[in-house]
Amino acid sequence: MSFHGFKQVFSSLRTTSNEESSTQTEMNPQEPSTGMTDNTTLFQGFEWYLPSDGQQYRRLARSLKSLKLLGVDQVWLPPGCKAGWQGSNGYDVYDLYDLGEFDQKGARGTKHGDKQALTDLSRLAQSIGVKLCWDAILNHKCAADYTEQCQAVKVDKENRLKTIGGKHEVEVWTGYNFDGRKDKYSSFKYHWHHFTGTDWEARLESNEHIYRFVGDDKPGWANDVDDTLGNYDYLMGNDLDHSQKEVRDDLHAWAEWIVKEVGVSGFRLDAVKHMSQSFLKAWIECLDTKFPKHLFFVGEYWRGDLDVLGPVIEKFNGRLHLFDVALAGNMSKISHDPVAADLRKVFEGTLTKHYPEQAVTFILNHDTQPRYERDHHVIPISPWFIPLGYALILLRQTPSYPSVFYGDLYGIQSPDPQNTPHLAQPPSCLGILPRLMLARKLWAYGPSREYFDDAACVGFTRLGLAGADGAASKKEGLAVILNIGTGYAVKRMFVGAQRRGQRFTDLLDFAWGEVVVDEEGWGVFPVGPRSVGVWLNSQAVGREKVEGLTRIPEMVYRT
Repeated sequence: MSFHGFKQVFSSLRTTSNEESSTQTEMNPQEPSTGMTDNTTLFQGFEWYLPSDGQQYRRLARSLKSLKLLGVDQVWLPPGCKAGWQGSNGYDVYDLYDLGEFDQKGARGTKHGDKQALTDLSRLAQSIGVKLCWDAILNHKCAADYTEQCQAVKVDKENRLKTIGGKHEVEVWTGYNFDGRKDKYSSFKYHWHHFTGTDWEARLESNEHIYRFVGDDKPGWANDVDDTLGNYDYLMGNDLDHSQKEVRDDLHAWAEWIVKEVGVSGFRLDAVKHMSQSFLKAWIECLDTKFPKHLFFVGEYWRGDLDVLGPVIEKFNGRLHLFDVALAGNMSKISHDPVAADLRKVFEGTLTKHYPEQAVTFILNHDTQPRYERDHHVIPISPWFIPLGYALILLRQTPSYPSVFYGDLYGIQSPDPQNTPHLAQPPSCLGILPRLMLARKLWAYGPSREYFDDAACVGFTRLGLAGADGAASKKEGLAVILNIGTGYAVKRMFVGAQRRGQRFTDLLDFAWGEVVVDEEGWGVFPVGPRSVGVWLNSQAVGREKVEGLTRIPEMVYRT
């Protein structure tokens, strides 16, 4: 069986395009996008438990046109550089220049596919106008080729500014030859002095402590990183020393290479809170000189404190977006204690409220999805609230850029399908996420009226856009009502005098009946308990096609 497709109703919405057949090896950098035009959407193209079959690039290629039809303009790819082993998700990066091309670490391809499949995906994406965002791991390296001896001091894991004992010799896995690549693309090798530290002592076979490397040219941890645990420079593996010119030069060269080699539109930057901000700012500025149309950059900075994130955004002069961790945290709290929650305060302390143009909003991602082997950055959101959350980030008027998670649209695999198939999860939102995405693409336009006037029930309307010379527009607006209470609720909201007499119905089919807009453009919209309603003109252009989308079929993989 093949990877699932959407219902045939999409065929009537499909736009024609010719797939790129060129065999050139250097891709054209794709135009950047911040999701500000025509309600575009970022799509995270993976979840943590994807099968290790090397087929994810091909799965994405098969679904790319359907994603485009849902309003996706940019796909965030899974980490595609060679990692420590073939089944790795890629965050334990080994060789940045190996995109599944060389026989290294026990395989040629990565978990997600080989370089040819990646190239094919990129060409298809360019041909239909979908951009690709590369997941860049610039903080550390793992799975070294051989050990080296150097001088180090032990560091307390709970306080990275506290050393334990004096300087002494250690044996550490820090030598990188990349023998399988044979210097193709880059001849640079990594050694211990290119790193600030590690957490594994080879002779002791222990990771009880972190080891910070010392030497004449070793300044210690970077001082412009997050202050968690005293200094959060070190995260995992061998921590790259961005004060070393050779390291900076290699990372600059690699970034320019991968934009040209793959044709990416920008980067999702892993572990930003652990990296020198001055290095990262210079890295982005270097790329801006090479690609003056400006690539898109979004950073993973796992902290919800505006006093921390605000200065980061300001330091980067608007060039760095950040995931809105605070908003996801607020939603998590509301979903788990709705009786005590105040839905009016969902945006308090968030990037969406205070730095909306730099905010990338999300409900779940690979870090916050259910993880069975360990707790990570988990911000668990109760399933009943997920459709409410997506309605907020997809349909409300804001310059923030919404991200849709692969696991919410397609479902989540079990970590062990043979022995624990019951841990697999179906698509979220009761299968109506495609309708919410299409509602964003087709109708969520125009000025907004917000009705955040009740702790348990809030709403907002989009008044639509007029066509040329004031004619009716397809982008005609909608009304959204969210309820976290245990009883039914209604809210009187204004949808525009031009809508007088129109009959509105709930696109999601959660509420029955019609709402007739009165002479002044107002309607009284109902919503069920702990539910969401998306109300719009029953005769809206494209409505019958969207309503043809029933629940998405379960995810089926080729093995």
